[in-house]
Amino acid sequence: MIDNLRIVFKLLTDSRFKRDVTAFKCISPMFSRLGWDLLEKKGIIASIMDSGGISATELAKKHGVSHLEMLEAILDVLVGAGSLSLRSNNYFYIKPPRHPLPSEIVFLEKYYPHSMVCARSLYSKSEDSLMRGTTSVAHDFSDTTSVLLWDNIMQESPYSFRNYALQKLLKLAKADDSILEIGCGGGIAIEQLLLSSTKSIRIVGIDPSLEYLKLARKRVDNLKKSSNPMVAANAS
Repeated sequence: MIDNLRIVFKLLTDSRFKRDVTAFKCISPMFSRLGWDLLEKKGIIASIMDSGGISATELAKKHGVSHLEMLEAILDVLVGAGSLSLRSNNYFYIKPPRHPLPSEIVFLEKYYPHSMVCARSLYSKSEDSLMRGTTSVAHDFSDTTSVLLWDNIMQESPYSFRNYALQKLLKLAKADDSILEIGCGGGIAIEQLLLSSTKSIRIVGIDPSLEYLKLARKRVDNLKKSSNPMVAANAS
């Protein structure tokens, strides 16, 4: 109850939090529509409409889909959007998802430009991934360009929600506790923890990408120069 009241309070007072909530509301119809358009292009939507209920496995066989998990993910997004229903592992047609409003696209382009670049990049390769089973998106996470793009995305729409979770974590942490972040990426969460902590803590981040770890190390090294003694000490 108290946590719910805090969220309501942030919605009323925190402009960044309100903006991030709006972003999630805007991006939902966009991804639903992109998924619908892809499946419609491949004739999968028509098969669902004509079938009176059909499974993802049957759809994959009928349309030569190699990436079954991706197909299931798109279908489940459309179930969540209310465009399809799922009963006994069969998908049923309800209605097309709405198109995103021009104002929603303008809002996302203005405040979340890197996220939009990533979304367009993913969509441009989604048909190949779906039909051929390929999973590469031009770059892997060892590539500096992709790392910097994804790092910018992590500073966009998830920021407020991640920060809220980190503040709760800091309340649970005791002085001199150690925190392990698995999949630390470029160290954005580590940076937020170090800047926010009022007690001595030790944070260890691990990630399979060396490029990401270089970026995280750079962030922590910059905090060692902080004029705040606690921040500098925790970063050391």
